[in-house]
Amino acid sequence: MPRQPAQPLAGGRGYDAIAAPVFGRVHADRLLLEYDDERSGTFDPLRLVPDDKVVVLGLVTTKTSRIEPLEQIKARLDEASSLIDPGRLALSPQCESPMRLASLASPPVPTGSAAAGAGA
Repeated sequence: MPRQPAQPLAGGRGYDAIAAPVFGRVHADRLLLEYDDERSGTFDPLRLVPDDKVVVLGLVTTKTSRIEPLEQIKARLDEASSLIDPGRLALSPQCESPMRLASLASPPVPTGSAAAGAGA
């Protein structure tokens, strides 16, 4: 079956249509939201994120070779911070989870015979 081209979220309205029914009911500590292009819409739906959740903003694209200027990223974080406590915001590339990025930055965990010899 041929792959369908990417469609705008919720018919081009970003997260507006799903924020109210989803953000409060999802059983997760963090919401990873892609905000690297215009199809994601505005940050207004962040108002609907419950106080017990962290929002990971995927502001950095991996879809193109374009590198976002640091000032642009700071400005977008400031904009999001006007709607949700900045202590509940995190930054991530649009398609990678922070856990995956952390694992890439960490030294590998020994496995097999390497792990057995480590405790000796």
